[in-house]
Amino acid sequence: APIIVTTTVQFYESLFANRTSKSRKLHNIANSVIILDEAQSIPVEFLTPCLKTLEELCSNYRATAVLCTATQPALNKSELFPDGLTEVREIIRDTDSLFKSLMRTKTIYRGKLEDIVISDELASEEQCLCIVNTRNHAHILFRSLPKSDENFHLSALMTPNHRLEVLNTVRARLDKDLPTRLISTQLIEAGVDIDFPVVYRSMAGLDSISQAAGRCNRNGKISIGIVNVFHSEHTSSEKYFQKTANVGHQVLDLYKDDPLCTAAIKNYFELYYYQQKHSWDSKEIMGDFAIGNDPDLPLLFQYKSAAEKFRLIDNNQIPIIIANDEASKQLVEDLRNEGKPIHRKLLRSLQRYSVQIRDSQFMKNAHQFENLRDDQFHVLICPETHYSKNFGLNLTDEAANSQTLICSL
Repeated sequence: APIIVTTTVQFYESLFANRTSKSRKLHNIANSVIILDEAQSIPVEFLTPCLKTLEELCSNYRATAVLCTATQPALNKSELFPDGLTEVREIIRDTDSLFKSLMRTKTIYRGKLEDIVISDELASEEQCLCIVNTRNHAHILFRSLPKSDENFHLSALMTPNHRLEVLNTVRARLDKDLPTRLISTQLIEAGVDIDFPVVYRSMAGLDSISQAAGRCNRNGKISIGIVNVFHSEHTSSEKYFQKTANVGHQVLDLYKDDPLCTAAIKNYFELYYYQQKHSWDSKEIMGDFAIGNDPDLPLLFQYKSAAEKFRLIDNNQIPIIIANDEASKQLVEDLRNEGKPIHRKLLRSLQRYSVQIRDSQFMKNAHQFENLRDDQFHVLICPETHYSKNFGLNLTDEAANSQTLICSL
C-alpha cells in the first residue's frame, strides 16, 4: 500500500520485535516518509532507543521522519540532551509568528483550587470543560455539580461506544449554544474535536495543558478563550503526574504572559528531559545492540532480550465486554456459540463495547465476569448494577447496593 496508517506503539515495537510476524513488514519502511503525530508522547524511558531508531532509518535507509505536534519536544541533540537527533529542521520557518497569529486562548494560572471552588465556578459557566488527572477527581467534581441534564462526564471506564454517544450529545448542545458542562479525564486531549469557550485544567505537563487549550475556542468563535490552570487538592492521588506537573509549574512561572509560546514549550521539554536523564534508556535496551571486538562476530545483538524489554505500554490490562444494548448482546451470543469462528470484524465490534481494567482488579472481581472461548473473552455479568450512564464501569459493592435490580445469567 502506498500509505500505511498504524499506531506509534505498533511502529516502534515492530522495529524492536524478534518474531517473524512483526519483522517481515519492516523492509517497507526503507525509502519511506515516516509521519509521527503527537511526537511529544514518546515515554521518557524509551527516548534513546526510539530516537536512535529514527536516526538509523534516516541515515542508512533513506527514510524521512516528520515529527508533528503543537508542542514540539526539544529532541535536537544538545549539551543537555546528547542522545537527541541531528540534522533536524523546522518545515515552517517562522514558528513564533505563526503561533501568535493563530492564538485563540489565554492561559491563566489560578494556584490551588479546592473542589468546592471549582464546582461553583463550573456551575456558574454556561459552557465549560474541566480536565483532571484522575478518574476519582472527575467523579468527585461531577457529583458536586447540581443534578442537571446540562452536565456530562467522560472516563476510560466508559466503553468507546458510550463515550462517542456522550461526545455527540455534547457537540450537538454546543452547536445549539445550549448550557453544557463536561468533566473529563485527560482522554479528551487525544485528538477529540470539541470546542468550549472556557476550559479548566488540573496542573500537568505543558504538553497536556496545550492539548487542553486545543479544546478551548478551537474554531475561533470568540475573540479569546480562557484556560484556567489550577493545582488540585488531591495531591496524594496524583503522584504519577508529579514530575510533569512540577516542571510545568516551573515554566508557567517563567512565562506568565504566554505560557504556551514556542520558547516556553522548548524550555519545558529541555527541563523535563534533563531532569529525567537517568531514565532515557532505563530498560537498558541499547546495551542489547553492542558492537564486539571479534572481527568474526562483530554484532553482539540480543534481539530476544530487546523485544522483551521494549513495551511502550505495559500490557497489564484486561478488556471487559459490556453487553448493555441489543447490538452488544448479539455480539456476546456470537461468542457463546462455539461453532462460530472469531473473525476480525467481530473483534473490532467487541472493542466498541469493552473497558480495560488492571489485572489485579480483574482478579479481585473475577466472580463478576463470564469467561468465554477458553478464557479469551470476559463479559460483565450484571451491567445493570455495575455500569452506569454517568460513570461507566463500577465494580464496587457500593454500586451494587445502590441498585434494586436482580441480575442473573
